[in-house]
Amino acid sequence: MTQRRAHERFELEIPITLLLEGEAIPASTRNIGLGGINIVTERILPYGTELKIRLRLPALKDPAEIEVVVRWAHEDGIGVQFGSLRAREVWALNQLCAHETKKIERKQSELGGGSLEERAGAQGHERRSRATSKAQEERVGEEHPN
Repeated sequence: MTQRRAHERFELEIPITLLLEGEAIPASTRNIGLGGINIVTERILPYGTELKIRLRLPALKDPAEIEVVVRWAHEDGIGVQFGSLRAREVWALNQLCAHETKKIERKQSELGGGSLEERAGAQGHERRSRATSKAQEERVGEEHPN
């Protein structure tokens, strides 16, 4: 299946509240990213439903209330896309995602995988080394024909 998301998602369980027509529905996140949230809830809402969610982002003093739109629904939850985010909410979500990225990189480093940047740099170095070796072999072959 092709991944269509513009933003990375992080497996993270955070208690949230769905706010719909004066009703407060308890739920939790399954994963979260800058584009939206996969929400675990018993209340399945149809595609296109507009509502607000209330959640506590670690970087903010007070809980945030964010407008969202349901983009898919299954028997165990819904996927929502953020509507208009205020600057402080974007900042807090960026802080959360950066924190989760660092946790993933630490875990990979402990397992011997290195950081994302280190792995990308090593892969680039390896490709350049192979290309240089191949070019050197071709020059040697030209200088010393059989």
